[in-house]
Amino acid sequence: MSNDAPRALIREFQLSQSDNCIGNWPNKNAIRQQILRTRNVNAKGNPKCLEDVDIPEDLRLTYKNSKFFYGDSGKNDKNRIIFFTTEQNLKLLSSYHDWYCDGTLIFHQLCLNKFILFI
Repeated sequence: MSNDAPRALIREFQLSQSDNCIGNWPNKNAIRQQILRTRNVNAKGNPKCLEDVDIPEDLRLTYKNSKFFYGDSGKNDKNRIIFFTTEQNLKLLSSYHDWYCDGTLIFHQLCLNKFILFI
């Protein structure tokens, strides 16, 4: 299934259709809404517990194809840690002896809290 915007999919499909065929289409907004509904039905949804969190392959790399997913303490770890960074950010952190931050504390139903350090 494509992740392209519905309008882009409609435009791309129109190129391969005759004017007569396109004239018989339903309203473009109705087609767009049907695409979104189909995606929602096929979506996995949000995980209900930390053990259900799985990082898909397409989210393990940056848009520039650099490694982004660096580790996971495991689905069976009650204090599970999922580690995302880039090689550039690791180099930056390793070049300083002291780190100062005012991290973001986010509360979510899957965990008591998360500490996120943005670099």
